[in-house]
Parts: sequence; C-alpha cells; structure tokens
Amino acid sequence: MLVLPAAAVLSACHKEAEATAPEDFDQAQEGLQTAQARVDDAEAQVKIASDRLSFTELKADAAGTVTARGAEAGEVVQAGQMIVRIARQDGRDAVFDVPAQLLRSAPADAQITVHLTEDPSVTAEGRVREVGEQADPVTRTFQVKVGLTDPPSAMRLGSTVNGSVELNSEAKWRKAHNPKLPFSPSCR
Repeated sequence: MLVLPAAAVLSACHKEAEATAPEDFDQAQEGLQTAQARVDDAEAQVKIASDRLSFTELKADAAGTVTARGAEAGEVVQAGQMIVRIARQDGRDAVFDVPAQLLRSAPADAQITVHLTEDPSVTAEGRVREVGEQADPVTRTFQVKVGLTDPPSAMRLGSTVNGSVELNSEAKWRKAHNPKLPFSPSCR
C-alpha cells in the first residue's frame, strides 16, 4: 500500500481541478443538481404513495369484538362513514333508546341500575358514558350508552338488559308522600 503525504494529495487534487475545463465543471454541476431534483421528486412520490397506502388501513384504538360492519372490502366510502363498530374488551356498555323527556329529567351523573331481562337478580351499576347527538327520526329517541362498572360474567356481550334510574321528581315525590314506601311507577 502506497501512503502519500497530505501535501502530495492536495497537490494532485489541485492539478486535477486545473485540468478540468470550467465548461465541464458547470456541466457536471448541472447534472448533479438535476440528479438531486430527481431524487427529491422520487422521495416525494414515495411519501404520497405511503400516505395513500396508510389510508387503506383500519386500526382500532382498543382491542375488542366487531359488532357491525358498514362497508365491504373494495367499497369506496365517504369521509366519516362507519366502517366497523367494535365492542371494547376492557369495558361493557348497556345501550338504550331513551326519549328526550326522560333525558331532560334525569339528574346529571346519575347512577343507572342495569339488570338482565332473563334474570333480574343479575345486576350491575353504571353511569351515562355517551348520549347520541340526534334523535332517531322514527322513534324520536336518543341512543344512550351506559358504561357498566364491574359487570357480572352473566352479562355477556349481546345480553338483553333493562335499566332504571331514579329521577329527581321521583325522589322529591317519595320524600313528600311517604319515605318508607318503596316507589314503583305504574304502567298506563
């Protein structure tokens, strides 16, 4: 291996630079700029393609079970369209259709008692987690999701449940009439 002193290397580079004509240098400089522009363009195309590919992936924010599908594979969908509905594994909700009048009279942060329709002895407590923005146009009810606190294992996904809440007017009526009698609303 031949080792040259630094001065000899610099001298050789200087002589090579002097040997290159200014026109050749300018042409090489333009070629470098053109090649760099092509690289930048190709990187931009890769970024666009990567973004478009990421738009085709659906990722859930939590583990769960798919309960409904709003689109099929290959279908073109609109922005904001429901594609899949997922029931989270780490929590359970009871979903009710509630009339607006009941929503207005329910106390804020009310405790909801939920029990299985088939076995009323199986109960859980919960609080309102979400209220639908719009009423159903046919039933004129709002969808209300009640987040259940430690539901029993018998309350499986898809179970039919009933819910009850003590309204402010019920509590006032009970205190005014006879606090020792249990309140049981009658169906008319």
